Amino acid sequence: MSQRHRILVFGVTGIDKRRLLDKFAVWSAQRFSLFRVLDFENESLLNSKAMRRPAFQILDAPQQEQRDLWKKAWGLFQTRLTAEEKAYPDHDIIISLHGSVVRGHYGVRCIAQLSDLIALKPSRVVTLIDNIYDMWWRTRERAGPETRKGKPTFEQLITARRCETIVADLVAYGDGSNPIDNLLLAVRHPYESLWNWLQSETPKVVYLSFPISAPRRLEGKGDLSGIAEINGFVELAHKHQLLIAGMVLLCPLTIDELPLKRIIESYPLVQDEDHDININITE
Repeated sequence: MSQRHRILVFGVTGIDKRRLLDKFAVWSAQRFSLFRVLDFENESLLNSKAMRRPAFQILDAPQQEQRDLWKKAWGLFQTRLTAEEKAYPDHDIIISLHGSVVRGHYGVRCIAQLSDLIALKPSRVVTLIDNIYDMWWRTRERAGPETRKGKPTFEQLITARRCETIVADLVAYGDGSNPIDNLLLAVRHPYESLWNWLQSETPKVVYLSFPISAPRRLEGKGDLSGIAEINGFVELAHKHQLLIAGMVLLCPLTIDELPLKRIIESYPLVQDEDHDININITE
């Protein structure tokens, strides 16, 4: 991909997108591919200095007020974006943002102005996803004892993950005149998957399809042959991705929510001490 492209990267709260994208940018620089990572929410929308109000007030505000604040923050962000592009003319710009916001009293909602995101004319759109229980633990750890910080339930995170994908799809399709694809990418994929997607003008997405349950059943009987065969296949596929420009491998093993299913089946109704999450996915 030639220089000066704008890449939108969506992802639900709890994925820790900024840290992952910063690490990706450092890794890419070793391949002489330069990226600047900008974080719309943390640098603009939820920046208390820029918006002159604390983040929790923005997240708790009525929806119309949130949309007005988003519009204001986007104007500030565009000024920052223009300055970054002038200062780093040889870098592509990765913009990290949320397609949805999550809060206890209203659940999941989209306050982003899709027309503004479409007008940005992104060259690539990516939606990062992760296991629900991993996102849940990260948001819990981040919030700690702070009641003002969000502690979304499993149900809210599942809904937000789907909403995030839909919003990203709408932005990628744009006004229909020049639609692009939205790459749904689990964060456990190697950097090469994202790098190949961004570098090629015509990336080729390949989904690895193989038995998943059967090798695990064999493993439960002490037979590791199925696991070994799958590991060998994935390793071979990754070697091909390293050699073939534009190949983007998607591996189903990068999302594993089977442990959650087992918990649901074993404990039909289990709540934590805050009583805001239970295993049957209701609040």
